[in-house]
Parts: sequence; structure tokens; C-alpha cells
Amino acid sequence: MADAVTVYVRPHDAQCDRVRSYLDEKGIAYTLRDVTQDPGASAVLFGYYGKVVTPVVRKNDTMVAGYDPIQLAKLFPSTGPEEEHVRLGAAVRTVTAERAAELGLPFPFGVEVGPVGADSPASEAGIHEGDVILTIGSYTLDRGLQQFQQAISSRQPGTSMDVEIWRQGSRLPASIHFPATQVTSPEGTQEE
Repeated sequence: MADAVTVYVRPHDAQCDRVRSYLDEKGIAYTLRDVTQDPGASAVLFGYYGKVVTPVVRKNDTMVAGYDPIQLAKLFPSTGPEEEHVRLGAAVRTVTAERAAELGLPFPFGVEVGPVGADSPASEAGIHEGDVILTIGSYTLDRGLQQFQQAISSRQPGTSMDVEIWRQGSRLPASIHFPATQVTSPEGTQEE
């Protein structure tokens, strides 16, 4: 029997649209429930969370609230080696407490960018060596390299990832676009 997947959404909500796009790109079949039109959907969420939150993806008895690519990748793991993966085209490492202090960050989080490949998704997004990627979407990279690698591994060619970077004391938005055809060179992520 196939896993039952239900997505609880509100209309005209960017996070809900991202969840639906994620599932559509992975080819995952789901039932859509609009909490503004379906009192039963609202009741399910209120019973589970104590309030109505969207988006929520429910697979059997497991629920993931918000657009969280890392949790969604855990909920819907890769189906096989035929699946293409994306490359950032830059080396990254976890930001240590000492490095955070040097950079003026309020606490150690994110990943620091090392060398950036020419014409790579990182380069095209305007990310430079020395930048710190602080967030992916609305999620703070508080687990450093491991969390970042999980987020990258959940992306497919032809998709995008919104991030926030720290550069010389300022927070800047960036959008990383992963081309439909990926370069086959190895990913330059490393822990130092």
C-alpha cells in the first residue's frame, strides 16, 4: 500500500506554494486540503499543533510544518541512484565560535564560503569567497555544514534555493539557481 500524503495549505501563501512545488518536482502524489475551505483540515492541525499552521505535509502519521527542505528530504528520501544531484560550486565549512567573533556574527552559525568556481551556481548568485551563508529560506543554519549539505542534497536540477548571506557586517539576500544540466565535478564542501 502506498504512503498517504496530505498537504494542508492556505491560498496565495508562498511557503505553501514552495511545498507543493517540492512535492511536484519529486513526483510525489498528495491530497490537498485548504484550511480556509475545509473545517476538518483546520481541526486536524489544531488538534496536533494547538493552532492552525500552514503549510503542513503529513505522510501517514508524521507531520512536517513549514517549508523545510531538510525535513522533507528525510520524509521523502531519494529513490535511487538515477536521481541527479546539484552542485553549489564552492567550498564551505562550518563557522566556528572564533571565526564568528572575527566576522562580527552574533553567534556561531552558518557556513563560510571558500573558493567559488567560475560560472558555478554560487558564482551566478553573487556569492563570494569569505561570505557566510546564514539561512536557507526561513531556516537558520545552526548545524553548519551537515545541515547545509542536507539542504543541497534535497535540491534537484532546475530548482532554486533562497539564502541570506553575511558580508562585511551586512545581511544580503541571494537566490541560487541550479541549472537543469549539472557539471560533473565533485562538490567542494569540506569541514575544517
